[in-house]
Amino acid sequence: MATFTGTDEADTLAGGAGADTLIGGAGNDTYIVDSLGEVVVEEAGGGIDRIVASVLDGDDSYSLALWSQVEDLRYSGGQAATLLGNGAANRIEANAATSTADQLSGGAGNDSLFGFGGADMLAGGLGDDLLDGGSGADRLIGGAGNDTYVIDSAGDRVAELAGGGRDQIRSGIAFDLGQDWASEIEDLTYTGAIAAGLGGNDLDNRLTSLGAAADSLFGGAGNDTLAGGGGADTLTGGLGDDYYRIGIGDVVIEALGEGRDTYEGQRTTIASGGAATTIENLIFTGTGAATLTGNGLANLIEGGTGANTVNGGLGDDTLAGGAGADLLNGGEGNDRLFGGALPGLVLGRDRVNDSSIDQLAGGQGNDTYVVSDTQDVVIEGALEGSRDVVVSAVSNRITRYANVEALILEDGSSAYSATGGGAGDLLIGNDGDNLVSGGLGHDTLAGWGLATAAGSADILLGGAGNDVLLARSLFGSAGRVDLTVDGGTGNDLYVIGPDVALSGWDEAGTDTAIVHGSASLAQLSGIERIYLYGAAGGPEAEAHAAMIAAFAALSGGDALDLAALEAGRDVTGNALANSIFGNALGNQLSGGAGDDTIRGGNGDDTLTGGTGIDLLIGGAGNDSYHLDTGDLLSETASGGFDRLYSATLASNAAFGAYANIEGWLYTGAASVSLHRGVANLSADLLGGGSGNDTLRGYGGDDTLSGGSGNDILTGDAGNDALLGAAGDDTLSGGDDEDSLDGGLGADLLSGDLGDDRLDGGGGDDLLSGAAGVDTLAGGSGNDTLEGGENSDRLVGGAGNDVIAFGDVTVDATVSGDHLFGDDPDNPGMAGADEFRLQAIGAGSAVSETFSGSGIFRFAGGATIGDFEQGKDRIGVAASLLGNLDGAVDGSSDVVSGASTFSATDEIIFFRSDAAEAFAAAPEAFLTPINAATLTPILVSADAAIAVNVTRLLVFDDGTNSAVFLFQSANGDAAVTIDEIYLATVVTGSDALQLSDFFLF
Repeated sequence: MATFTGTDEADTLAGGAGADTLIGGAGNDTYIVDSLGEVVVEEAGGGIDRIVASVLDGDDSYSLALWSQVEDLRYSGGQAATLLGNGAANRIEANAATSTADQLSGGAGNDSLFGFGGADMLAGGLGDDLLDGGSGADRLIGGAGNDTYVIDSAGDRVAELAGGGRDQIRSGIAFDLGQDWASEIEDLTYTGAIAAGLGGNDLDNRLTSLGAAADSLFGGAGNDTLAGGGGADTLTGGLGDDYYRIGIGDVVIEALGEGRDTYEGQRTTIASGGAATTIENLIFTGTGAATLTGNGLANLIEGGTGANTVNGGLGDDTLAGGAGADLLNGGEGNDRLFGGALPGLVLGRDRVNDSSIDQLAGGQGNDTYVVSDTQDVVIEGALEGSRDVVVSAVSNRITRYANVEALILEDGSSAYSATGGGAGDLLIGNDGDNLVSGGLGHDTLAGWGLATAAGSADILLGGAGNDVLLARSLFGSAGRVDLTVDGGTGNDLYVIGPDVALSGWDEAGTDTAIVHGSASLAQLSGIERIYLYGAAGGPEAEAHAAMIAAFAALSGGDALDLAALEAGRDVTGNALANSIFGNALGNQLSGGAGDDTIRGGNGDDTLTGGTGIDLLIGGAGNDSYHLDTGDLLSETASGGFDRLYSATLASNAAFGAYANIEGWLYTGAASVSLHRGVANLSADLLGGGSGNDTLRGYGGDDTLSGGSGNDILTGDAGNDALLGAAGDDTLSGGDDEDSLDGGLGADLLSGDLGDDRLDGGGGDDLLSGAAGVDTLAGGSGNDTLEGGENSDRLVGGAGNDVIAFGDVTVDATVSGDHLFGDDPDNPGMAGADEFRLQAIGAGSAVSETFSGSGIFRFAGGATIGDFEQGKDRIGVAASLLGNLDGAVDGSSDVVSGASTFSATDEIIFFRSDAAEAFAAAPEAFLTPINAATLTPILVSADAAIAVNVTRLLVFDDGTNSAVFLFQSANGDAAVTIDEIYLATVVTGSDALQLSDFFLF
């Protein structure tokens, strides 16, 4: 066993017959392996290294997996071998001197596998692999990746899965990809020397001949590319958009209607080579001057680097001169002419990189000329089209181009300018900060290009004539765009889109704006009439025509989808006397300064006149009017539920002057009194301002909102809704079923007759249900709730509340609430009451709603007032007391003085003389009791409290009584503070007895 070490050069290392170690170094090394015991040592990055092995293991194989840094493997033995690669880009070769059936497998890299003689099986694995079986009927398996298969025998077969990359067959014989086993191969390259036939399949094929013979290529279905090579080839595309790379002698066979097909090469006319009327496109690759000619179809023709003359002929053609000084003649049809090379997006307007001076002649039809220099010559006859367009890569004037109707700045962010002439021009900017000036004539101007970026700032100057200024994008924008506009003299039309910040002036003529989305014209002076898109009548047809013309010029003739345009919603006028027209949506229309006329349309509109003497016309829908002194209002009787807001109308008479208005809402600071009259039976809406207002509904289901002052709200008859809002308000529901909400402040709420709901809201409120089955909720302050007659439901809420009732159901859930069985203000409601302890302990609360006469359910910690022994009783949930068997079946004791109690007692009464502590604090139970003071009393009376039980402990201090619950939690007989819970304090009763309690 020996070690052989190479240098940093390209070394060849060969061991002997033993288990030698071969160490290569940094160069491209070759290891001669003639023993399975030999070890190869190769560092990462040490060149492209090769093992030449003459030995195989017991499976007749040799694998590079043992040597991960070695890339290539060649077998030099005479047996049929299995040769395996590793994760590198391997080159694996069988013995070229034999004809054995070898098996070669690559791995994860981009591998090259060579079988040479014999019927071999080659598997590439992952990666872009080259598989060459050599002579013999080979089996080639590519796997994932873009694989290349070399076919040199009719018996060779390929296995390729669908989706396994874009794969190629290189064949030295005639070949047809239409065979079943080749149906997933996209490309075919013929490398033979004799004439051969090549066939495609249903994929998008590339068929290429590298020979000089007369080959026949047939694409089949799919968008195929056919290149015949050096001979006089016959190319047949078949179905699909086919691309022919043709030589001088090639013949193309293409049937009519089989797709949009293209010639590429040095052919100068489409009408040659066997497909005169079925080929649409010509790409000339020559370098000299040439005349290129189309046919009667819609051709796309691109010149080469020389000075070309390009003739489109009939059809809507797209012509590009290329790099030279070219002459382009569109002929008849709506043509697009590019002075330089074709852009990547034919219907877009990308930059033209061509410094030569070109001549562009469109001919008949609506043509598009793309120029890169103001010296380019456009030739357009006076009667050869009605909408011819120049697309300019530089600042330009339309007056340079006779008989051209539109000038468009090409896409990009350069700050170019576009200037019109004396006719009615169409001028469109790009994504940059453009100056677009119409000049004389009735012009259409737009600052935005295909997709204007946010932050652009354009200037549009209409000049003389009745101009249309498109202050919007036809293709959408990425955000806000600033526009400065001036329509100039004439009656101009502004088409305003969303995300536009407008400023400018138009002091001459009678001007009109039509708004998509929302816009403010406060900074745009001189506009008299404003329409929301979708409003009845108005200039919408004119705006549509201008937008359609601009869109068609930009897009190459496509139609604009008007249904996709955003309807107008909101608009603000300027300082003039505006006429503003809404649509069927819910609009917000504001006149601004000036004596405005605002029409709302059929939606639920908000109309604000602003300063000046305004006329507001709501139309159908539930409209809201904001008026000041002197404004006029028009509303029909059947026009919905309408509201009138005003800070200057401060009386019934002032509001009543406006007919067919259901809601009066005062927004000023004075104290007003609003009502619709005693005889009124409609459902009214009355609202106060910041003063101390008086609102009265009388008949009908009314809604009264007080505002921020100390208001008086009276519902009277009907099911009314009263909202006090801010301030100390007085709310009276009146008859029927009312809803009262005090809002903020210390409010007085009275339900009066009917089954009412009263919500105190914030502040220390007084709620009185009076007659009816009422629901009272105190809210967040220290509230007083008086149920009144019938079975009311009272909810104290947050704060220390006083709950007084006659015949009610109560949820008292917050510690500090006071429960009164009788109404303190109406002793005649006294009766037999039950106070039921429902839950106790940390986090306990009562969530159930109970019914019954004089029953109050509460959580631990509440205070019971006016308890009357012999009539009222305190109930304790059976689950909280005794042995938890639902009955008081143990004994009870009264502890007085120094007496004791039994460990089996379930209720224990401690009188005031049971400890000195009571004599020192006779009013102890009026404040939260400290359980720590009770522990020594219990211990002194009897320390033997039973284990794992609950006991009710009743203490009196000579004036009041406190009820505690003892729950043994520690499994012992000791009493600790955390086992004692306050259930309730009973004021005015100092000697509670067993008969005052019951279980439920």
